[in-house]
Amino acid sequence: DYTRAITIEPKYAFIYYNRGNAYKDLEQYENAIADFDRAIAIDSQYAGAYYNRGTAFAKLEQYENAISDFTHAITIEPQDASAYYNRGTAYYYIKQYEEAIADFTQAITIDPQYAQAYNNRGNTYTDLEQYEEAIVDFTQAITIDPQYAQAYYSRGIVYGTLGQYEEAISDYSQVITINPQYANVYKNRAAVYTVTNQIEAAESDLVIFFDLGGTLSEDVRISFEQRGVTVPGS
Repeated sequence: DYTRAITIEPKYAFIYYNRGNAYKDLEQYENAIADFDRAIAIDSQYAGAYYNRGTAFAKLEQYENAISDFTHAITIEPQDASAYYNRGTAYYYIKQYEEAIADFTQAITIDPQYAQAYNNRGNTYTDLEQYEEAIVDFTQAITIDPQYAQAYYSRGIVYGTLGQYEEAISDYSQVITINPQYANVYKNRAAVYTVTNQIEAAESDLVIFFDLGGTLSEDVRISFEQRGVTVPGS
């Protein structure tokens, strides 16, 4: 019982740290942050407390605070690839793409097998419309982790954007093999099938998409129908 332990030994930073982690696991992020605050007040060099407070801030979408904490963690432990990765992700969410790429690259330098860092750098390149670089990164993420559904999904989006429709369909199909409950991939594959005039295949995918609880915006629904696709519920 962390609360009882704190009553007995209120100066033990790691007890606040552990209770903060327990709160974070329960998605009680404000309580977690308060405990990490206490741990840091006791031990200002507690890299783990800065790091985990940063992840809690990120969950609350307080990205500037998260970046500050990850920076503290990196200053204390400059070889922590996860801190660079998480700071890069926070930079990505506030659209500071150059900083995000630099952090993902540093994470990869420290840990060349960091599939998520390749994936998120690929997402950053995608947002910058640097599609070839994005494909390289998604491919590397897949090479490291062949079951990485999100990397196939993201690469499929880029292939579709580039008009490489066979490759897009292949990647979306691979996502479905890995995770057949991934609703949006059926919608995306249906869109590519529609562009390539495979109307029955598109309609089949949309049926599954709706069965999995998916919904279409009105403009997307109209776009399918204008290309001759019968949308379920229309």
